[in-house]
Amino acid sequence: MERLLDALLDFARSDAGDSLEPTPPSDIVQEVLADAKRMNQAVTMGRIEGGDEKVSLRPLAIRRALENLIG
Repeated sequence: MERLLDALLDFARSDAGDSLEPTPPSDIVQEVLADAKRMNQAVTMGRIEGGDEKVSLRPLAIRRALENLIG
């Protein structure tokens, strides 16, 4: 699992096809969870602390990585 997360972080830091954007991580997580639930995947999540603060990240890369982890 640690290797997967390290690979995710390396991928998200690299040129992943989209540019850095100030984005609240909780927005991406909520969208991915909603999509998973629509696909009848049994997903749940606890509370995100500080997830509403915007951070510079590559939203598409993070979204793909989260979808892969959930899938």
